[in-house]
Amino acid sequence: MAAPEAESILTDGGGGNPMTVTERLEMTNQSEPTRQTARITKKTAALALCGLLMAGAQLGCGGEEAASPSPAKSQARAKAKPSAAANAAPEISDLTIRPRSPMSGGMAKAEVDAFDKNGDTLSYAYEWLLDGDRIGSGEAGVNLKNAQRGDELELRVIVSDGHSEVSESVRVDIGNAAPQLLGVRVSSFSSQELTALPNATDLDGDAVTFSYRWMVNDTFTGETDPEISTAGLRTGDIVQVSVMASDGDDESIEVTSPPYPLGNNPPVFVSKPSEIQVIDDRRLFYEVRADDPDGHSVRYRLEAGPEGMEVDNLLGELSWVPLENQSGEYAVEIVADDLNGGLTSQSFTVGASED
Repeated sequence: MAAPEAESILTDGGGGNPMTVTERLEMTNQSEPTRQTARITKKTAALALCGLLMAGAQLGCGGEEAASPSPAKSQARAKAKPSAAANAAPEISDLTIRPRSPMSGGMAKAEVDAFDKNGDTLSYAYEWLLDGDRIGSGEAGVNLKNAQRGDELELRVIVSDGHSEVSESVRVDIGNAAPQLLGVRVSSFSSQELTALPNATDLDGDAVTFSYRWMVNDTFTGETDPEISTAGLRTGDIVQVSVMASDGDDESIEVTSPPYPLGNNPPVFVSKPSEIQVIDDRRLFYEVRADDPDGHSVRYRLEAGPEGMEVDNLLGELSWVPLENQSGEYAVEIVADDLNGGLTSQSFTVGASED
């Protein structure tokens, strides 16, 4: 017979205050010698009374012969007071804590299989202890919000049929709680790469690491780093990342980020101002080059520079011949435009002397 979900704490039998399973077991052990003494005393008194009755029957209790009780009256007395020895105590065939390796922050539940040979209705009392301290009683389940990995969880159960009781206990250790991956998203902190941002927690306080699998247009790319380069990707590509969290012992379920539609990427300068040349001691020349990750055509324009400086809109060739009155340093800014909203600028300083 399987145990019900919950049962009240057993009382002291006289309508007194509720007792825990442990207190009931202790009271039962302490009161046993008293019961045995009481039975011996009653037996001695009964033997003495029997001797008097036999003497009274021989003497007729004052001269008259004592009358023997009729068989009918003897049977009536037997039916009115049934023997307690006829009751069979209930039996516990199985006691288990579910799950077998409970975790911090989770729930533990008692599973009890018990039966009674007399068919009596059974009642159940429960007590839960964590490292010897009581954390729950009266209920078949307990919340392990304060448990830690390695703690000992004990369940004590008393099963009663109203006439007699049987008790049993079982212990398990609190197991490791796997990390929980709450979510992951893709973000862009530069035009050259995308970054995965996972969010995880571990109930045991363990350090958490992550593993990554990147997808572009529903196809895994083989990339396993927290970042993925946008080189070779195009506007409109759909990027996602699947992530698992690990505490070194257990892993979370794999979580996939929402789709990240790749927008337009701005051009990227591949030339450097250190490549500027001075020709014939007079003419400054710099071949500006920028690539567009989306394959768009790039146009160049001079945003700032000294008078007379020019840049070719298509080729990006920058040139400047200083005038006689243009000595000193000048700030220069060149903009690369992919004509689809993507802009990138490069800034540097040039100078001319009177020599």
